[in-house]
Amino acid sequence: AELLVVDEVSFIGRAFFARMHFRLQQAKRRCFSEAGLDPNEHTFGNMSIILVGDFGQLEPIEDWSMCDNEATYKDTPQRLRHMWKHAEFGKELTKTFTEAFMLSRIHRSKDDMWWTESSLRLRNFTCTWEDYEWWRKHDLDRGHFNDDQKAYFDEHAVWLCARCEDVGTRNGRKLAHMAEDEKKVIHKIQAEHSRASASRHPSTAFNGLRSVINLVRGCRIMMSRNVAYRFGLANGTRGKLVGVVYGPGGIGSFPEAIVVEVPEYCGPALYEQEPKWVPLLPLLNMKEGTRMTRRQFPVVAGFALTIN
Repeated sequence: AELLVVDEVSFIGRAFFARMHFRLQQAKRRCFSEAGLDPNEHTFGNMSIILVGDFGQLEPIEDWSMCDNEATYKDTPQRLRHMWKHAEFGKELTKTFTEAFMLSRIHRSKDDMWWTESSLRLRNFTCTWEDYEWWRKHDLDRGHFNDDQKAYFDEHAVWLCARCEDVGTRNGRKLAHMAEDEKKVIHKIQAEHSRASASRHPSTAFNGLRSVINLVRGCRIMMSRNVAYRFGLANGTRGKLVGVVYGPGGIGSFPEAIVVEVPEYCGPALYEQEPKWVPLLPLLNMKEGTRMTRRQFPVVAGFALTIN
């Protein structure tokens, strides 16, 4: 028997849920054939699945919550309409789950229990004045952080922003300061498209590959794909940009690779004197339902990430 455990289920949207099903069905085609099973009579590759999490937590990004029964195609933003069929299929898949278990015991240390209970009150809109005062201590301007902690948060921590424009503002400001203060070149890497019209589509249509990436040597980046998970190059891994490798076209043309220093890298040394340096190659992604493709590097500037 095979068991798939999906944690943080509130992040899993209906469209993504459908894609999980399709990919597992694809991966288990041989098993279906050898067992003489009809794939149309089974879901998720005929695997058992346990969904774990709290639907009161953060919702999916650019997707519909599994709890959303009110969304309609008419009200769907234009940028998400290409996902609507998957979302509807994902909605039907949720109906195949017939059992739910509510855990009644919290396995946390006593020191963390107050934080857990306060978070639950915040989720249920029953927070108290004491909760408000405690959370207010995390305000950078009025909280209890010292100057070193504020500097770490500003220079090293990953920021989660509610709006895309906040990400662009912060990243643009940080990159501009690096370029001006250290006299460095800003590498504006524009994606390559198979059709000119593809440039008008958002990154979500190409599985997160952005149309433009701005980088400065020494800036922090975060990988947005599993490049080589076994060697520590996974989605979310952070590093520092070492340089950009251009072809005969030079600066301004689409690079052949970008070189990143990744402290967690544990694979073979690709640069003899710098074992933590890794070249990242561009990826190609196709927009669903079309032949339009986008070629771009699977990284984002690591100063901030959007959750909008």
